[in-house]
Amino acid sequence: MRVDAHCHVVQESWHGEPWWQGVARLGAAVLPGVSPEMVRENILPAYFDEDGSSQLGAMDAAGLDVAVMLCYDWTTEEHLGEAPTGWRVQNAWYRDFAAANPGRIRWGFGVDPRRDGAAEAFRTAVREEGAIALKLHPAGGFPLDDPSVYPMFEEARSLGVPVVAHVGPEPGPLYSKWAQPIMLDTVAADFPDVKFQAAHTGNLAWREVLAVAAMKPNVYCDLSGWQLRFNANPARFYQDVREVVDVVGAHRVMWSTDSPYYRAVVSDDDYLRAFTQAPEGVFTADEIESTTGGTAQELYGLG
Repeated sequence: MRVDAHCHVVQESWHGEPWWQGVARLGAAVLPGVSPEMVRENILPAYFDEDGSSQLGAMDAAGLDVAVMLCYDWTTEEHLGEAPTGWRVQNAWYRDFAAANPGRIRWGFGVDPRRDGAAEAFRTAVREEGAIALKLHPAGGFPLDDPSVYPMFEEARSLGVPVVAHVGPEPGPLYSKWAQPIMLDTVAADFPDVKFQAAHTGNLAWREVLAVAAMKPNVYCDLSGWQLRFNANPARFYQDVREVVDVVGAHRVMWSTDSPYYRAVVSDDDYLRAFTQAPEGVFTADEIESTTGGTAQELYGLG
């Protein structure tokens, strides 16, 4: 089974315009000869996927069996402004998309833990609506180890589902300080019986995340967002992925995309082939099976 362990659907109304401007600036920085205005006007609209058909098409092209799709709540982040579509509606979209594609799409509930009713909505999502994880994105303006977040970890423990937490830098206008890897170390220590997925393995803060995961066996690493590194320097990419696997073991490492954000640089199928058709000697057959599906099956309890 091939599993994308961390991806999203993007709709324009789910985030305030400052977010799209920030993504456009970042895109222009990595796409030679492209301006932020060109990214915003000509590239980003292709990512907006009102009915999920683009996600399903990308899965078909890559030969993916399951996608774990994660909602995240930035609907009132102070630097982004209020999003046109609220967090409850966004979660309901993921719920309905998963229900319409049973077996192929699984979803993780996402909320700013400071919301009134956050814990109750999370509990309902898992018990009654098919959610298989909690997604927390502290770039919304809270540290993972803030006391306001702990009731959500208690709920995850009670419900027996993993927590997917963003760690590592974020583009402006968001602040990276909220997602420092050391905060994941704190909560993983305080909740040793909760499994935490370190989203992106921290991206450029990956060695900090790796140090945390090495000491906290309840921390898993996903490699979403590493497409840029693969595209820029495949040899260095394989060296770094090899280090992640060597330190924590393939049983705690997951291939994933963070789609659709990186498809303009590396398609989902090309990124999957980076693992399944890696140069000889980079990975063992067992490591390929674990990282591209087996680990996610175990973490999420996928059939």
